[in-house]
Amino acid sequence: MSDSVGVEAHARLHVCLIDLNGSIGRVDGSVGIILSQPVVRVVARKASRDVINEELLPFAKKFFQTVPRTLSVELELDECFERHVGLGSTTQLALSVARSLSELMGLGYSVRELARIMGRGGTSGIGVAGFEGGGSLIVDGGHRFGPNGKTGFTSSDYSEGFEAAKPIVKMCLPTDWRFVVVVPRGGKKVYGEVEKSVFERVSPLPAEEVGLVSRVVLLKLLPAAVEGNLEEFGEAINMLQQTGFKKRELESQSQSVLEAISEGLRLGAAGAGMSSFGPAVYFLVKGDREANRLAEGIDHVAYKKYICSPWGGGASLFKA
Repeated sequence: MSDSVGVEAHARLHVCLIDLNGSIGRVDGSVGIILSQPVVRVVARKASRDVINEELLPFAKKFFQTVPRTLSVELELDECFERHVGLGSTTQLALSVARSLSELMGLGYSVRELARIMGRGGTSGIGVAGFEGGGSLIVDGGHRFGPNGKTGFTSSDYSEGFEAAKPIVKMCLPTDWRFVVVVPRGGKKVYGEVEKSVFERVSPLPAEEVGLVSRVVLLKLLPAAVEGNLEEFGEAINMLQQTGFKKRELESQSQSVLEAISEGLRLGAAGAGMSSFGPAVYFLVKGDREANRLAEGIDHVAYKKYICSPWGGGASLFKA
């Protein structure tokens, strides 16, 4: 056992939920992309008494509800990105705290075990699978739906008790693809009870829309990724904004988010979409030069922005 452990974990784009209909016996299913940045960095140290960062305290309490406490700890948040903007910080913080404490105590829990302890992944499994690593583009297969599985439609925050959805696809996107990620000025943070109410209000979705989302993912987005076809991949992203649950997520956002997506496409992005409920949006281009050009052009609508590469390496430990 070490006296200190640091964990670095990466943001993700949540491209879409696939099936909020459930009539074939499964529900949810997600498509996501793991990014090189932004990151969270959590440090755990053995201590004579607990000194825990306020933002990390709920996650530490959650961990110790299940895992017997054997020592006092100091928990620091070295780096983080903004909560509730659609980039998956909650899951990454939860897993980073759990991983750092597990390592500090010499427990050796797997990522899946940590996700179960922390109650993450009950709707989308992208954040958990991205923490594991093994690919920058991830598709998970959702959950069983009905008497032996989930019986309702809701977000991960209200889906505790269900295992993190397992990935059915993990692959690496081309290394020269870039995602310009922008948090627009004037965007809304949609989470908690508000997010839950959207799930309840719009679900179940029509089977025809779910079928179209599935078709776009299986026969356009994934083949484009395999072939390294940026234009086709971008077209698939654009199509996914117009149907299924992603369309409803966009309808819950402010006009400034929709305008940001339109502006990115006008500036030449191959594809543009909103991550999860937003307000973060992303633009697909090829190479650093195009990414820098688009980032500069869209600066006037950006509250925050990042130029990101695909990341397949999962979370990592570092010396603290």
